Amino acid sequence: MRFQDIPARLFRSLFKKRPDEWKVILLCMGVAATIWLLNKLNRDYTTRLSYPIEIDYDQSEVIPILPPPKSVEVNVTGYGWNLLRQSSWLGKRPLRYTPSNLPATRYITNAQLYPAVQEQLPDLELNFIVQDTLFLDFDARARRKVAVVVDSQKISLEEGYRIVSPIRIEPDSVTFVGAASRLDDLPPFLMISIREKEISEDYEEEIELDYPQDNLATLLTPQVRVSFETALFRQQSIQVPVRVRNVPSQLKQPILRDTTVLVNYYINTERPTTLTVDSFQVTANFRQLNEDSTLTLTLSRTPANVFNVTLRPVRIPLRDSL
Repeated sequence: MRFQDIPARLFRSLFKKRPDEWKVILLCMGVAATIWLLNKLNRDYTTRLSYPIEIDYDQSEVIPILPPPKSVEVNVTGYGWNLLRQSSWLGKRPLRYTPSNLPATRYITNAQLYPAVQEQLPDLELNFIVQDTLFLDFDARARRKVAVVVDSQKISLEEGYRIVSPIRIEPDSVTFVGAASRLDDLPPFLMISIREKEISEDYEEEIELDYPQDNLATLLTPQVRVSFETALFRQQSIQVPVRVRNVPSQLKQPILRDTTVLVNYYINTERPTTLTVDSFQVTANFRQLNEDSTLTLTLSRTPANVFNVTLRPVRIPLRDSL
């Protein structure tokens, strides 16, 4: 029989075994493996282990900017059984270490860790800690209030409607908690927008504060209530006489080509008020005569319940012969 035929014959013979013969073979293999493992575990070895560590700190006082280290690499010597237990998670009790003077402390040296790690490994000889330094990045936990304002320029109202009350925000400020350095970067106020279009009635809604958050800056109040009142305004007009001031005594009256001006205004239809020419006052100051011999008109008195008051025209020329 040639040497190269031996593996093939052995392979074929294995498949010719009866089930009870297979049981004997497997049993023998298991016993042999167990004896080999027990023999190996009864010796001393030197190896590297990853040991879990928990950085203990007062969560009400400081907050980690970066996650603290979760493990430390150690070089140890010990009995095989003890090394097996420590290399699995079954026998590991995480090392709890409390750094002093947080958040000022930025690192932990292996010399500081050595006594605590050795105490956690009583059955092993700690040769050294692999890392020279474990780095920390903590910040003081703080609170900061930020005002909330509504972008009133972007409130969409139906044509003819106006806001007739203060815009109320409840609460008018919100509180952030988190890392002090992160809170220092917050804006002085949070601007919120009202998304509804063509509002034509009194408004009162809860608005979510759309501000990016994470574990370094958390918003305690996620929403505010915004309310205001609206009213429908209609355009009206009235002719108002122009009062001229500081007219030189040698000039004849009247000195203006037109003595009245058209005043256009919007008035609240829900609170109608009868307005007269005396409700408005339009003046022209002769000392401010323009180079084109016109006087610029100024609206010096308007009623409190009108909006968007305009004059037409805004300048009146002098008479040709004065």
